[in-house]
Amino acid sequence: HRDPDMLVKTLRRLRRRVDVNTEVGVVRDIRLKELRIYTDYGRCSRPLFIVEKQRLLIKKKDIQALQQRETPEDGGWHDLVSKGFIEYIDTEE
Repeated sequence: HRDPDMLVKTLRRLRRRVDVNTEVGVVRDIRLKELRIYTDYGRCSRPLFIVEKQRLLIKKKDIQALQQRETPEDGGWHDLVSKGFIEYIDTEE
C-alpha cells in the first residue's frame, strides 16, 4: 500500500464505527514494514475512552443520558462503543 498510515487510520476508524468488528486488532510494525490485522476471537484487549485533540469525545450530556435511562436495554455500554466514545485496543497496538 502506498500510504500505510492512512490505511491504519481508516481501519481503526471503521472499527470505532463498528463497521469492522471491535475485536479486530490493527497493528503496524514500522521496523518490519508490516501491517498485521488480527481477526481471531478471544484476543486480549482493553476498552479505552477516545480522545481527539486532547479532549474526550464523550460529553456530560452523554453521561447524563446514560444515568437517566429506564432499562438496561435503553443503551449503555454497547451504545458507547457504537457511537465511537469507547474503543477496544489490542494488547499489541
